[in-house]
Amino acid sequence: MELPTLPFTITDWDKVEPVTYPGETDEAVWRTFNMGEIRVRVVDYSPGYLADHRCYKGHILYVLEGELTSELKDGRQVVITPGISYQVSDFGDSPHRSKTDVGAKLFIVDKYRPSIRTRKSPGQRPGLFLFVGDVLNLVNVRPDSPLQRIKHSC
Repeated sequence: MELPTLPFTITDWDKVEPVTYPGETDEAVWRTFNMGEIRVRVVDYSPGYLADHRCYKGHILYVLEGELTSELKDGRQVVITPGISYQVSDFGDSPHRSKTDVGAKLFIVDKYRPSIRTRKSPGQRPGLFLFVGDVLNLVNVRPDSPLQRIKHSC
């Protein structure tokens, strides 16, 4: 990951437009700043939030408030509280899913990748909405494709 050339930049997170993503239960609200291939976010998970997907991407995550449980693919559950961070790579131990009983506010840094969301309507073939910047593309995939399992970029 390389920081691009940019002037000294201050981010007032309260002024960054929030985007809400539903989880399997409750929701996550993201405030995102992208600079080149770097994505910096403040994410608020509501109490009772459970992600609707397992994430396979690397992150640097720091808990600002609340309590986060990260469920790893191998069955481990790691509880992270304010002042604690985790670092996970795109390789090896990375598959994880977030949940919280009490809510959590997180600061996350990772590599920016286009968002991918699945779409399936009655009578239509499964497909993907692929967002690249502000451009929306619909990509049809086979029902048995691994892309069918990707819900959105985490």
